[in-house]
Amino acid sequence: MNKFFGDYHTHTTMSDGKNSVSDLVRYAEKNGFSEIAITDHGYGNVACALTDEKVQTLRREADKHNAQNKDLKILIGVEADFVGYDGSIDLTEDRFQAFDVVTVGFHRFVKIKTKKFSEWFGLEFYNGFLAKRFGVSEKRRRKNTDMVVSALERYDVDILAHINHYLKVDAKRVGEVCAKRGTYVEMNQKHLDVLEEVIDELLETDCLFIANSDNHDVKKCDNLDKVAEFVERHNIPESRVVNLGKTPTFKNHGGQNGKS
Repeated sequence: MNKFFGDYHTHTTMSDGKNSVSDLVRYAEKNGFSEIAITDHGYGNVACALTDEKVQTLRREADKHNAQNKDLKILIGVEADFVGYDGSIDLTEDRFQAFDVVTVGFHRFVKIKTKKFSEWFGLEFYNGFLAKRFGVSEKRRRKNTDMVVSALERYDVDILAHINHYLKVDAKRVGEVCAKRGTYVEMNQKHLDVLEEVIDELLETDCLFIANSDNHDVKKCDNLDKVAEFVERHNIPESRVVNLGKTPTFKNHGGQNGKS
């Protein structure tokens, strides 16, 4: 199997990670990556939200590194949150241009865009805290799926993060929309157990995958070996993994990446 070209889901101390930018550079160099994306949590995260100032600080560090190191490129991204059943995310249109990579996923402890208790309870609390114990009805699964589809159709999302983690959806329908919209479905090394539950449905679609670590601490995660094993075990064609032996392309949000 070819080596992964890069890792496009990592975190720093700017959100809930323990890594500095230098830590992630060393991690990337150790693995022979040509690119690494820093994707700290979105603006609606209650405990560790990004701010424009934090993004500017990360951009300055990335620009300084990229000017001095031609073997490893740092991209600045964001891991945005679903914040409403209408498909809203916590990244306004005017902020997209600040990022090279836009990732979206479901997270707990975010500011839900609603004044209705029932919507907050259903989206944030039930999905995030009760679904694992009590299960998810087909009605709730459809509502979750409609939300994800609406977000993917509304925004230029590069990566759908950790599908099926907390938020249970119709994976085949989501995979079909990802294929149509050019959004990569993430194979997240931290959450391969929940991906296992839906990988067959996703493989029935034409969606493409991207292998990422979701690295919060390089001392606990120093490679993408588990994802590589997952790809081999499920006989996923290398052509469907966009960062396996090749450079992935991302949508042009107006950041420094320059890819489209």
